[in-house]
Amino acid sequence: MSVAGGSKEPRMTVRLLKICLYAAMVIAIVAGLIGLAAVIGAAASGGAATTTLPLRIDPAPSTNVQSVLGASVGTLSLDRGTLNVRSGGPTYAALQSLDMLLACGLWISVFLMLLKLIEQIASGQPFNDVAVRRLRFIGWMLIALNVWYWLRAIALPPLLLSQLHTTAGEFRLLPIISESASGLRSARVDGQFGFGLFVGGALALLLAEAFRLGAAMREDNESIL
Repeated sequence: MSVAGGSKEPRMTVRLLKICLYAAMVIAIVAGLIGLAAVIGAAASGGAATTTLPLRIDPAPSTNVQSVLGASVGTLSLDRGTLNVRSGGPTYAALQSLDMLLACGLWISVFLMLLKLIEQIASGQPFNDVAVRRLRFIGWMLIALNVWYWLRAIALPPLLLSQLHTTAGEFRLLPIISESASGLRSARVDGQFGFGLFVGGALALLLAEAFRLGAAMREDNESIL
């Protein structure tokens, strides 16, 4: 009874993982198609799709926060904002399309390789050169995604802002790397340089090395036997 139950549990886990990966691929494809349709539709009308950028306000307006007794207990700082704009021109629209195609393509490649790796591990052959190559592919693709997100955050906002009147009321719209304007509050694009995908890619490469060592040890044992 316990053996049968133990053999069913891994199969259920593998099936669940495959369902999740297939669902992730469908979501990536649908999201990419919707994004491309929006970009192409906007480009056909001579514009670009809506871009949403987080902004950091400096110096940030603030107000005092008081307790129920009227004592000052802190400050409310309005140091964040959001820019929603449809602009950029044909060049920016082309880069939007490239961004969607590249990001969706890399994610789908990662999901497909994970599916193959899961099927290989489920077949009882995890430690071989094929698994090592697949893990390395996943690792480098995740790192490539992280680097692309960094480059996108640095390169695309200046191109968008070059098509805008950067003074908006008391604010001056600025890219990530730029000098503040005297007499105006800076509404600077807030670059979000995450390291999650980079760390995930590094762990996949480390796991690939562990699999390579495991494959080498298995070959040594087989040669001795």
